[in-house]
Amino acid sequence: MNMSLESKYEMLFKFMNQTRSKYMGLDLTYEYEVLPSGELEVDIYIEGKFPLPIRSKEMFSQMFTQFMFKDSKYFGLSNASTIKLIKFNNIVLNGVELLENISLTSEFTEDLKIVDSKLKEYYSIAFEISNTPQGSILLELTNNDIKTWLDWEGLHMDDDLIMYTLEIKDSSKLSLNGNIFNRNTILDFLSSVDLGELNYPLNRPHRSELEPNNIFQALANEVYSQSVEGGGESLGKFFDALIKNGMSYNNVFMENIGVLSVVILGEYDGMVNDNVHNHNTQSQAEALSIFVGWLETNKGKYRL
Repeated sequence: MNMSLESKYEMLFKFMNQTRSKYMGLDLTYEYEVLPSGELEVDIYIEGKFPLPIRSKEMFSQMFTQFMFKDSKYFGLSNASTIKLIKFNNIVLNGVELLENISLTSEFTEDLKIVDSKLKEYYSIAFEISNTPQGSILLELTNNDIKTWLDWEGLHMDDDLIMYTLEIKDSSKLSLNGNIFNRNTILDFLSSVDLGELNYPLNRPHRSELEPNNIFQALANEVYSQSVEGGGESLGKFFDALIKNGMSYNNVFMENIGVLSVVILGEYDGMVNDNVHNHNTQSQAEALSIFVGWLETNKGKYRL
C-alpha cells in the first residue's frame, strides 16, 4: 500500500522528534506544514546552552537539512527533491527567534572588543608581489581607524562561509619594510621615476597618468588578496578569540561552514581605495613593486 506524501512527512517528523531531539546538549523540536505550493515549511524550537560563540538561523537550517538528508530515505522520500522544497520559517533558541544575521555570545563579543582595541593600535601583513624581486614585504599600520564585523559571505557569493572583515579607514602611519610613506611620498615617486607604459592604468590606457590613489589601490588590492588567503599575523588575535570561546568544526552546525577573514584598506592620508574586493593586474603589481624598491633605495630622502 502506497502512503501519501503527507503520511510520509508525518512519519519522518515523528521519527526526527524522537531520534534527533537532543544534540550537543540542546533539546530540539521540529514542526512542519505542507504549503499549497508543495513546499515544506519547517519550524525548529531549541532549548539549552548553544555551545558555539556564533549563532544564526543558517546554522540550524544546515543542521536540520543534514539530519533530514539522512532520515528521509527511510520513509520513501527522495533526498534531493525533498530538500529543495524546504522553507524554514521560525527557528527559535530559548524563546528568541534567530534571524539571517549572525549573533554572538556576550563573552565572545567582549573578547572581540579587546581584539579591536589591539588592531586599532597596530596591524601588520606580509605579502609577496608576483614576479618581483623584493621577496616578502611587510606592511605595518599604526593608530588605525577601524571597523570590524562578521557576516555571511553567502549574502554575496557563498552561503557556507562566515567572513570576519577588518576595514581600515585611516591610519596615522603606514610603512613598507620599515619605510614610512604618505601621499607626498607617492607624489615624489611618480614625479621622479619614469614608469614608461606602466604610467597609464590598464583599465584606462592613455587617458590619465597614475596618481597616488592608483598606487594606494594597488597596495590595498595586495592586502585584500593576501588576507583572504590567510595572511595578516594580527588577525590571529581574532581566531584565537574564536577558539577560546569554544568554536569547533566537528559538528553539524559548522562542518560545512568555514570562517575566513579579509582586510580592506579604505583610506590613508587623503588617498581612497574606491575599488575594493579587487586583485591586481600585472601593470598594478609592477608599479607597486617599483614603488617598494624606490622606498628602500631612497630611504630618508623622500618627502613626507
